[in-house]
This record gives sequence, structure tokens and C-alpha cells, in this order.
Amino acid sequence: MKQLDFKEKYREVMENLEKEPFIVLATLDGDKAAARTVFFFMYNSSIYFITSKPYSKYKQIAKNPNVALCINNIQIQGTAHIQGHPSLKENKLVLDFLLQKPDNAVNRYVKYKSSVLIEVKIDKIQTWTKGGREYIDIHKKEAYR
Repeated sequence: MKQLDFKEKYREVMENLEKEPFIVLATLDGDKAAARTVFFFMYNSSIYFITSKPYSKYKQIAKNPNVALCINNIQIQGTAHIQGHPSLKENKLVLDFLLQKPDNAVNRYVKYKSSVLIEVKIDKIQTWTKGGREYIDIHKKEAYR
């Protein structure tokens, strides 16, 4: 195992994530996994997306907040936190940030009462590079190959 610079590797991954509008979200329904593509955005080192209470992904996250996300060569493990409706006072900073983005899709979601903002706090990241697999542990602030 070769130690890598945590800050550098973390910054590289965050920059790559910020370039993408969609990510694959995997949740669990009992012992069955489900994956689907969601529109997402990064804010303060967390991944956010908006869904609706009747959707299976919301119901699955409410039962089991452990999720996985994948995009290109980046695989993420995290914990999803239901933040409530995007226009709640406590979500103001996130909503204001999203509304400033030129390609935001939030306007079509905010008008629905069943819309819910989900924050995914990242626990671990795994990437595949020409040099091999690289791992980033957010809690331990370690990166290694």
C-alpha cells in the first residue's frame, strides 16, 4: 500500500465530480439493490439531489441511508440524509447556491410539495487510474494506492 496526498487526491475527485450533471445512485430495498441516474450537484463537499417522497429511492433511503454512487471511474460510499423540502429555511444556503447555477433544474422541483432534498455525506471514494486503484477515506483523511 502506497500512501498518497489526501488533500490532492480529494481535490482531484471533487473537481471531476463538479464537472458532471448526472451520477448513478444505488440504494437498498431489503436485500435487493437498485440503481438509477440522478441529477446532482456538489456543495460543501457533499453530494445533493432532489427526489420526490412517492419515489422508491426516497423510501429506500428513509429505511436504509447507506448509498453508493458511481460516475466514470469514481465509486463513492456515503450516508444519505433527508433534508426536507428544498425551500425550507434550513436549506436556504444550498438552494441559493443551486439557483445560481445556469443549468439548474431545481425550479421544476421546488414547486412540488412532495419534493425532498437529499444530502449524501461521503465516507469513502475509490477511483481507477492508470496507476491502479486509489482509495480515499474521508473520516481518516487518508489516501492510498
